Amino acid sequence: MIKTISHEQLTPLNAILNLSYYHLYCFDGNGSVTMGELKYHAEVIWSSAKMLEYGTQSQLSQLKIENASYEFNYKETSRADLKKQVENVAKPFRIIMLERDIKLKIL
Repeated sequence: MIKTISHEQLTPLNAILNLSYYHLYCFDGNGSVTMGELKYHAEVIWSSAKMLEYGTQSQLSQLKIENASYEFNYKETSRADLKKQVENVAKPFRIIMLERDIKLKIL
């Protein structure tokens, strides 16, 4: 797995590491950073971790499919539940969507 680590995994990992380092060792707590900035940094850390998780899960799923060991579990769901699940998957991408003016519309 390590020899196939990709840009899609390294970018969120770098965000997690760098912002965490900043908060651990550089932030002095004297009011130089606003609560809004702290919240934004926390969101970047969280969304980066989720993107890393999605990327890793995707690679593992692909390996299972290639090895013919992946099982699909189908279940009926309502339109409202499906909308909620799609919105939850899109949450980590909120910052990127705002930066690129991408709007998610679920009908």
